Amino acid sequence: MKYLILVVIFALPVSAQVYKCEENGTVIYSQTPCAHDAEVTEYSRESEDAAPAMQNAANAAAVNASDTMDRIGSSVKKRDMTEKINRLERQAARQIQQRDTEIAKIVNRKGRVVRNLAGNVYEDSLNSDILAVTTLWNTRIDATNRELDQLRAEYNKL
Repeated sequence: MKYLILVVIFALPVSAQVYKCEENGTVIYSQTPCAHDAEVTEYSRESEDAAPAMQNAANAAAVNASDTMDRIGSSVKKRDMTEKINRLERQAARQIQQRDTEIAKIVNRKGRVVRNLAGNVYEDSLNSDILAVTTLWNTRIDATNRELDQLRAEYNKL
């Protein structure tokens, strides 16, 4: 926004009259009339004619500055979203690993079950634990994956 203001301020036309006078055979240019027969030169008329062109250039520079700021904002947003996506992907991988580790521990205990009535009851308990752990971690993993999908869709819209 600062650049836009500076561009507009410096691009405003500066108007000054330039007078041409002749004194003692020497031509003199001045901002103020140096004699009663001083004439306005082409320089001042050119600056008046250039004013609309300068204003158009200032407007174009302001639009370019605005477009540049929009592109920068979009790039920053994409970078931030990419970081979030990468973080969530790592989180989902950790969740899968934690789920598999917990299930492996339960399965390891299941291998030591004695084949009798008490062992069958204990094995059923371990199966329930496996189901509970799987459900818990799959719910967390699904939530992370949904968030990832939303971020990826939003990123693709940019």
